[in-house]
Amino acid sequence: MKLSAWALLVLAGLSTGAGAQAPAAARAEREPLMADVPNACAYLTERLASEWLRAPVTASAANEHIPTFSSQCAWSGRGVRNRHAGFVFKYMVWEMFDVEGLPPEQIKFNVSFAVGNLPLVQTLPEPGKGAFVFHSRDATVLLVVTGFRGPPDGAKRPQAFVATYRLSDPQTAHDLRLAKLMEQAQRHVREWRGRP
Repeated sequence: MKLSAWALLVLAGLSTGAGAQAPAAARAEREPLMADVPNACAYLTERLASEWLRAPVTASAANEHIPTFSSQCAWSGRGVRNRHAGFVFKYMVWEMFDVEGLPPEQIKFNVSFAVGNLPLVQTLPEPGKGAFVFHSRDATVLLVVTGFRGPPDGAKRPQAFVATYRLSDPQTAHDLRLAKLMEQAQRHVREWRGRP
């Protein structure tokens, strides 16, 4: 049986009662509002993807921009093997990413679940309210809890704006892949905060 992310959180011990939601909602309200999800392909351009992948690139057929929910942009290198880059900007249930209110182990569980259970190798205090680094053999993923909230979801729960960055390249070391992703994430968070 496949469980939703919300069901997994309840099973993992999060309270969803009104008493628990009130402080979480108050913390969410202190964050600046990201009224619409930014277009990921405006950030991961063909030029940047081609530079990273050191090859001409092809856009993913799954690229889409839904400003009220999520934006996904991915590119694959042409004529090369296993070279891919992708950004996903998305609203997610805020309580899953409440870095101030949840125990660190619960946050680690939630962010790992959000990226498909890749191995978490590093937790950083920034950019945003926290960044989480994942690594598999050829891929590095950086998930950033941006510190922005989205509009309430259909169930009137607060939402967090989460940005995920992925770079797969067997010929590039993890540290170099992470440096490229981190540079973009830091620049994006600064831009979203209105700073140059």
